[in-house]
Amino acid sequence: MATCPNCGRELPEGTKFCGYCGTTLENAQPAAPQGYAPPQGYAPPQGYAPPQGYAPAPVPAGPKSPMMIVGMILSITALVLCVVALILFSQVTFWLSVVALVMSIVGVILSAKGKHKSGSGRGMGTAGLVVGIIAIVFSAIVVIIFLAAIGFVASKTNDLNRLYNELNNYNWY
Repeated sequence: MATCPNCGRELPEGTKFCGYCGTTLENAQPAAPQGYAPPQGYAPPQGYAPPQGYAPAPVPAGPKSPMMIVGMILSITALVLCVVALILFSQVTFWLSVVALVMSIVGVILSAKGKHKSGSGRGMGTAGLVVGIIAIVFSAIVVIIFLAAIGFVASKTNDLNRLYNELNNYNWY
């Protein structure tokens, strides 16, 4: 095996260029010994240019993590459920927002794990995290608004029941 004189990587026999840094291997000098560091302020020799027509092979992007994809889908679905719950604002609102809260928490966890495990698609993992956190905050706000509305209605209902009882007990004659 040959080694690149520039970067020190091992290369197959018979190669003419380093696949990592593009250095020409014909008439190459031996690689620097292990542990050698160039002096501070090192710059390549003047007039150095990579060989014409040579471009290093692109590194193929690996597949996106399925956890990241599922996390993104759960986060988006949770956000949509929050909006639907707020628009409906009926008896199902509380349960829709609780389901959305759970879905967004699971979506954030999956997006974070997928982003950590995947070498590619980090942008999708970050988007899943951001959408999931927005969905968590939004669904928590919807739950709080709904619980406050129930408390308000319950207090007014109690006041109306007391007024009704007073009117029924009043002697009208």
